[in-house]
Amino acid sequence: MTLLDWTLAVFLLVLLSAAAFGVPRPGSRDPAQRFAAGRTMPWYLLGGSLAATSLSTDTPLLVSGALYAGGLSANWFWLASAPGVLATPFFFARYWRRSGVLTEVEILLLRYGERPPTQAFRLAKAVTEGVLINILVLASVMFAAALLIERFMGLSSAPLIQAGPVGVSPVDMATFGLIAITAGYTLTSGFRAVIRTDIMQFTAAILASILLAVFAMQAAGDDFGSLSKALAAVPGRADLFNLFPAADASVLLLIAFGWWHIAPGNGLFVQRLVSARSESDATLTVFCFTALHFIIRAWPWFIIGALALIYFPGLTKPEAAYALMADRFMPTGGKGLMAAALWAGFMSTIDSRLNWGASYVVNDCCQIFGYRPGPRGERRIETATVLLLAASAFWIASSGAVTSILGIYQYVMILQAGTAFAAIARWYWWRLSIWGEISALVSGIVAGNVIVFMIDLSNATEFGLGILVNMVVGGTVAASVSWLNTRTGPDTACRNFYRRTQVAGPGWNRLRDTDENPPSGLGQTVLYWLLSVGLVYASITVVAALLSGDTGRLAWSLAALAACAGILVLRRTALVKALDFRDVAVKPFRPDAERTAPATMPPPPQDSRSSDR
Repeated sequence: MTLLDWTLAVFLLVLLSAAAFGVPRPGSRDPAQRFAAGRTMPWYLLGGSLAATSLSTDTPLLVSGALYAGGLSANWFWLASAPGVLATPFFFARYWRRSGVLTEVEILLLRYGERPPTQAFRLAKAVTEGVLINILVLASVMFAAALLIERFMGLSSAPLIQAGPVGVSPVDMATFGLIAITAGYTLTSGFRAVIRTDIMQFTAAILASILLAVFAMQAAGDDFGSLSKALAAVPGRADLFNLFPAADASVLLLIAFGWWHIAPGNGLFVQRLVSARSESDATLTVFCFTALHFIIRAWPWFIIGALALIYFPGLTKPEAAYALMADRFMPTGGKGLMAAALWAGFMSTIDSRLNWGASYVVNDCCQIFGYRPGPRGERRIETATVLLLAASAFWIASSGAVTSILGIYQYVMILQAGTAFAAIARWYWWRLSIWGEISALVSGIVAGNVIVFMIDLSNATEFGLGILVNMVVGGTVAASVSWLNTRTGPDTACRNFYRRTQVAGPGWNRLRDTDENPPSGLGQTVLYWLLSVGLVYASITVVAALLSGDTGRLAWSLAALAACAGILVLRRTALVKALDFRDVAVKPFRPDAERTAPATMPPPPQDSRSSDR
C-alpha cells in the first residue's frame, strides 16, 4: 500500500469513528435506550444494520473463494438459510415487536412465567449465547482480521515489543486499535451508534467490492476483446454459475432442514426486531436484509471469484483469490478504500456483538439475581463489554482455538437443530412448556454429540443428515414432555403470552375458544412465504444465467421470477392482511405487571391498521 492508500484508509476510519462518537449519549437509566435505541428505529436502517453485521472481514474472501473452488452451488452453505430468514417476517417478526421484550431470552419469562426452572433456563441461555458463544465468534472475527491485516496491508506479525513470553506485533497493535475504537463508541453511544456506523461500514464495504469487480471486468474486457469473451474463457462457465447442480442430496438436505433453528429469529436479529418503531418496520427490516444479503451484496464477490479462475488458476487456497485480485486490479488509492472496507466489516461485527452481549448481561443475567439497571447501569454495561473484550483477546492469543472454526460452526449447528422444534412451537403451540424446552436442549446436546461422534462433518450429506436426526430427536422429546406437563390446561403465563402477542394458528385454539376470540389461519401465510423464497432463488438464478450465457436456464428463471413476483403483486392486499400488522403502541414487558394482569384476553381491534393510519 502506498502513502495515498494509507492516507485514504485512515481518513475513512476517522470519518466512521467521528460519526459514531457524534451520536448523543443515551439515558443510562433506561436499557431500552442503550440496547434498542428507544424502539424508534426505521426498517431501512435496521435492515442495513443486519446486512452489515452479517458482513465480516473475511466474508468476501469466503464467498468468492467458494465460487472459485466449487461454483455458485458451493455457496449453499449460506444461501440455504434463505427460507429460515424469510420465515421470520411472515411468522415471527411482528410477534417479537408485539411482545415488548428487550432480548431474545427474555421471551422465556413472558411465555412461561417467573418460575425457578424458567429463570435457570434464561440464565443458562444468556450466559451460553450472549457470553460464551459470543466470545468464540468475536475471537474468530478478530483472528481473521489479524490475518488479513498482515497479508493485505503488509504489516508484520513478528513481535515488535517483547515482555517475557508475551510479544506485541504491528498486526496486534492495528487489530486492537480497531477494537479499542469500536468498544469506545459502543460504550459511549449505545445501539444508535452501532446502527449509524453499520450503515456507513456496509456502504464502504460494498462500494469497495463493486469497484474491484468493475476494474476486474474492464481489465478482462481489454485482455480478451470484450467482457463476454472473458466470461466465455472462464473454465467450466456453465456449471460455475449453476445454482442447482444435478441431484445433490447434501443441497436438498440443507434447503429442507438447515434453516429451522434460525426461523424464529435469534440474538442480533431479535435485537433489531424489538428496536423497530412499529410491527410493519420489524417485518420490513427482514425483507430489506433479505434483499441486501441474498440478492445484492454477493454478486461483486461472485464475479471476482469467477475472473480469478482466469488470472490465478490452480490456487490451493481459494480464499486468497479475492486479495490477489484486489492487489492486481485496484489502482493507487483503491487499495486504501479496500483496506478501509475490511476494517469496516470487522468493526460492524464487533460493535453489534459487544452491544448485544452486554444487553444479555445487564437485562438477563443481572436481573435474575435482582440486580436491576439504575443510575449505575452504564457502568455495568461497560464492565460487561470489557469482559467480552478481555475474553476474546485470550482466545486470539490461543490461536489454535480458532483454526478449526468451520468445524465448530458445524458442531454448533447440529446441536442447535435439537432445539429447532421448541423454538418454533414456543410461538405456535400452547402446550409447549419450559420443561419441554429444557428437555429439548438436553436431548439436543446429548444426541448431537453422539451424532458428531458417528459422522464425518466434512461430508456434506452426512452433515445434513445429522441436522435432520437431531431435529427429530429434539422435537419428539420436547413434544412428549410438554404434552405430559400440560394436561391440566393453559396456565396464567400462557394466557398472558397469548393476550399480549395474539399469535395466529390452530395451536392456540384452546385459548381462543375459552376467550371467544376468532381463530386465525396460516395457510395463505405459508403460501406467500414459499413464493418469497422462490422469488429470492429465482432472482439469483436469473443473474447467474446471464453470466453463464445459458439461454434455456435464463428463460425458465425469468418465468419463475415473473410467476412468484406476479402472484405476490396481484395478491398484495391479501399479503398485507396475512402479515397482520397492528401498528399500535406496545408496552415494554414488565414481569410484575404480567403477574397481576387479568387472564382474560380482550379481542383485537376490528381494524387496527386503518385506525392507526
